[in-house]
Amino acid sequence: MLDGPAIIEARSLTHWYGSQGLALDDLSFVVGRGEVFCLLGGSGAGKTTTANLFMSHYVPRAGRASICGLDCAVDPIAVRRQAVFVTPNMSFHPQFSAFDNLMLFARMAGVCRPSHPDAAEDAMRSVGIADRCFDQPLAELGRAISVLLWLALVNLRDAPAVIMDEPTAGVDAEGARLATEALRDLRQFNRAVLVTTADAHFATQVGDRIAVLRSGRKTSEQTPAELLQRNLNEFFVMYSGAAAP
Repeated sequence: MLDGPAIIEARSLTHWYGSQGLALDDLSFVVGRGEVFCLLGGSGAGKTTTANLFMSHYVPRAGRASICGLDCAVDPIAVRRQAVFVTPNMSFHPQFSAFDNLMLFARMAGVCRPSHPDAAEDAMRSVGIADRCFDQPLAELGRAISVLLWLALVNLRDAPAVIMDEPTAGVDAEGARLATEALRDLRQFNRAVLVTTADAHFATQVGDRIAVLRSGRKTSEQTPAELLQRNLNEFFVMYSGAAAP
């Protein structure tokens, strides 16, 4: 249950692309401060469409996506002051150091002057990036560091809302573990976090609530404990719409 006002809210979101049919069908949910809410679904479930509507990439055909009460379709500039958006298509420069990448993207996100001289270093340490990695080119550090840098940007940006679309896509097991730990730690900063993922294990590790999407519709919303109590066949049917093999 939501405790306190909604920071991220989808209200009857409906969207489609041309004649391709519904990508989202009457999707509603709310995310409060200090909460990680996961949208779990397979390919074509509507996860990235949802993230794109919050990022103001599209105007919903019906319904409303809002952050801190601001309509994402009406006032996208104001919305971006209240949120950090992370997608698989956003990539750091592999030849720049971890520190330089963070500062570059911080400026792009509107952080022209950190709150204190060590703010960037503290943000990297807060997500588990070792000091010895600060000045190394990203190409030498592996994909996992990129995930952690996005989370460091979240802490440096100090926005109340975070939207993360498939944050562990293409990441190895160690990278997923580091991202899981860092995402859990975001709760202590009292942020509202929306995460989309196709990884059920990851969702149960980081989410306070999990909504299962299938063909654009929310088929259930549960806590990780409730989801883990389901048997394999029941969950597979709910998740994919097909009988378990």
